[in-house]
Amino acid sequence: MRSAHAEHALEIARHALEAALALMDAAESTPIEATTSRATSTFYTSRTSPIGRRRFLRLAREGAFPSHRVGRTILARRDVVDAWIAAQSNGTKRSQLPTKDIDALLARAGVRPGPREERRG
Repeated sequence: MRSAHAEHALEIARHALEAALALMDAAESTPIEATTSRATSTFYTSRTSPIGRRRFLRLAREGAFPSHRVGRTILARRDVVDAWIAAQSNGTKRSQLPTKDIDALLARAGVRPGPREERRG
């Protein structure tokens, strides 16, 4: 015969095992996207930012946007970083810059082009 203390310990162990099995079943049936924490969806890290790891870390260090350090990870709010990126863009992509009328652009800017030299082949 078992003592009341042993019976109670077995009952606690059974409940713990059932709870663990229920958690495992729930984890297997939950999609990975649903398990991401709120922090990762609200903040960029150096690995998830759209501006690249080194640039993100440099800009955070320089104070271009507010950031916080949690352990070894630098976090910055997504909306703030996205706003910073939008503010840096003037709407003109490099591929859209004119290439034919460079002399006219320089003249409008008040820069006189010097004499052109023949390229040596």
